[in-house]
Amino acid sequence: MRNYTKERNVGNALTIQLLGSVDDMVSPEDNIDLISGRDFIYLDVPYTGHENIIEMHYPHTSSNKKSVASNNSDSKTLERANIFRGALAKTKDVLMQESIIPSDLPPEAQRRNVTDVVFVIHGIRDEGYWTHKVARRILLLARKQHIDGSIFATETSSYGYFPMLPFVLPTKRREKVEWLMDQYAESLALYPNAEYSYVGHSNGTYLLARALLDYPVCRFKNVVLAGSVIRTNYDWSCVISRGQVKNILNYVATADWVVALFPRAIQMLRFQDLGSAGHDGFNPASLMPGVFQIEYVKGNHSAALDESNWDSIAEFVLTGNPQPLPPNINSSKPSMIIKLAGWIAPLLWLGAIWGLSRIYTYIWDLHNSEWLRTFIAVLFSLMIWKIVTVL
Repeated sequence: MRNYTKERNVGNALTIQLLGSVDDMVSPEDNIDLISGRDFIYLDVPYTGHENIIEMHYPHTSSNKKSVASNNSDSKTLERANIFRGALAKTKDVLMQESIIPSDLPPEAQRRNVTDVVFVIHGIRDEGYWTHKVARRILLLARKQHIDGSIFATETSSYGYFPMLPFVLPTKRREKVEWLMDQYAESLALYPNAEYSYVGHSNGTYLLARALLDYPVCRFKNVVLAGSVIRTNYDWSCVISRGQVKNILNYVATADWVVALFPRAIQMLRFQDLGSAGHDGFNPASLMPGVFQIEYVKGNHSAALDESNWDSIAEFVLTGNPQPLPPNINSSKPSMIIKLAGWIAPLLWLGAIWGLSRIYTYIWDLHNSEWLRTFIAVLFSLMIWKIVTVL
């Protein structure tokens, strides 16, 4: 919005943020945007939290019988009111003198000369260290190819370790989609003239697929999917026709047991928007001009991220042209054991739940004292919780 209005020389209103001195409800990262808000005015409001910042009443003068506590409260609301009135009435130069940027680092300047930005986003059960390495390879290849007039930048932010249990909860996945769009919006402010491409693994593929549906304004030129957990019938024609994506490359692994056992089971049960594109590939109906699929990459959930394949990933990001797999990870057929596991995945999960319930019942029925049975039951529950939140 700010770029749009600036180009048309409208919408030049000064933006002022009043920051409560003891507001611990909203984190500084959520409250302060030093990229799109690099020229905002930030004013501290003393003795103020998240809720009482709107209490700006002037003290009553009709009664002379006031407690010390009441006088203190009135003085604080008066100070807030004065700061608010000053924000409305003072000149920009005066407000700039009173403003303190609440950050250890200075605001980043816009880089209008950057032509291409590449997002490299990790998935579940992953700290995302590899994203920096793949990003460096993309930048190196771009430099070697001497693409005329092109200046590349990368975005490798991490949303932190994401265990399996939160991953299967739609609300938790939604939080990560919103996180991705935060990064995208900041990047748009920092690189207003750039085109965007995307490399995603596991949950990183889901974030993109969901964002394209929920945020029609986001645009990515070339997209690489590895260990994809997108549904096999995802409607690429819709997002391509809207100009949101130009080229997509999906790698299908031979033995991706993570996708086969978890997202595929959810897809078969049809109660969430997860799927097994990294295990089964996209359906023929989803394949259209611009959608490329490579079958098969030899290995498990991270097979396509093998270092020998980094140049191929980088080449597709830069040109939109898929490259052959390196011989060491090239395969002609999937693992039949993993395929079979994928077909019976719902039954496996139902069997696992039944088995755990039987173990729990057995522990509870043991002829032990009440405190010992309770202790064993709690310990068993904590063990299961630890497994599903770290797996």
